[in-house]
Amino acid sequence: MILILRICLATASFSCVYCLTCLHCTDIESPRHCKHVMECPSGEVCHMHMTTTKYGEVLYDLGCTETSTCYNRSHGNQLCDDCCSTDLCNAAGCGHTGFPSGRGPICYSCSAQTTEGSCHTIDFCATNEMCMINEEREFGDRVYTSRCAVNAHCENQNTETAAIIGRSVSQHSRSVTETMCHQCCHRDLCNAHCVPITKADYCASTPCVNGRCDNSMTGYTCVCDQLYTGQNCSEVDYCASTPCVHGRCVNGITGYTCVCDPLYNGQICSDVDYCSTTPCVHGKCVNGKTGYTCVCDQLYTGQNCSEVDYCASTPCLHGRCINGSTGYKCVCELSYTGKNCSEVEYCASNPCDHGRCVKGMTGYRCVCDPLYMGKCSERLKKDCRDLRSITNVSGVYKIQPEGSMQTIDVYCDMTADGGGWTV
Repeated sequence: MILILRICLATASFSCVYCLTCLHCTDIESPRHCKHVMECPSGEVCHMHMTTTKYGEVLYDLGCTETSTCYNRSHGNQLCDDCCSTDLCNAAGCGHTGFPSGRGPICYSCSAQTTEGSCHTIDFCATNEMCMINEEREFGDRVYTSRCAVNAHCENQNTETAAIIGRSVSQHSRSVTETMCHQCCHRDLCNAHCVPITKADYCASTPCVNGRCDNSMTGYTCVCDQLYTGQNCSEVDYCASTPCVHGRCVNGITGYTCVCDPLYNGQICSDVDYCSTTPCVHGKCVNGKTGYTCVCDQLYTGQNCSEVDYCASTPCLHGRCINGSTGYKCVCELSYTGKNCSEVEYCASNPCDHGRCVKGMTGYRCVCDPLYMGKCSERLKKDCRDLRSITNVSGVYKIQPEGSMQTIDVYCDMTADGGGWTV
């Protein structure tokens, strides 16, 4: 196809600063699928020419043209010319849709180019890719490779190659290929040239006080000596000896603190924490070497302070209190009785030898067995004369006549003629 406008081919015969890069294809059916580009000479713009063949095929010629001869025109569906002035802008025009919006970058894609900037082939990268260019020295030549690269791979390559950039083959016995430059970027056509990266010496100020400094592309890392820690190895690492037996060591300014694992306590987390299960329901748990002890709150008792202490108010005045599940019981001291051991037990000494002791508010009385009298320790007298040995008061007395098993009540006169008269 003969172009109505002149399409300028990119050659090495001109040098251009801030020139356009345009798609460059002939007889292509879809402009945005063109994978060749050219750099326009100064004063030229991107151009698209559309024509329809006698067979009804719509074809496009893409390239550069002088600004002075560029004009947009359309003659129905048969012929169209369109000009634009931004990089790769001739992917669209003459009613044709350009590149989609949700795409990755458009990158140069060439292998083994020995002249930098001489690549005229492009590729359409995925959204998770970047433009990459790599410069190597091989057999004394500089060899350039450009393409799309996955983001993660590109970042890893930047880190790995940064350490060997600038080395000389004559200084290091390595392979005949040496990486001189490796770069990745996100913009369209950003991988036309590779600019060597100068690696800064972040270790020049010797920032690592007690350790070794490792330089990197973006900063430094300190590898601390034993017993030191911190970004610049300036802090004593009290945790270096791993003192916390069952826990995590937290380094401090003047020492360390152990954050113990469950079931352990103590300064170095070496003691079993028997109190970790909070066994004392109503009290404070005191941890020991082999177990725990509960110090109960007021009104509570038991190994785990789970029982109500009914004896807490010391209700047994003269006795010992025994706690129960629903109340208390008093075990009274000798001579005391009652629920709270508050009553004197006058009968406690069993004063009535041959009879029953009846307790009163202030003392006791004896109810004697038959044939006994007084404190139930004396047998009944046989007549009033015998009574003179125990009383000289006249009155009615119970006597047991000699030879009789019966008792009778008689009146004894204890005053007339020496007393002892039965009336």
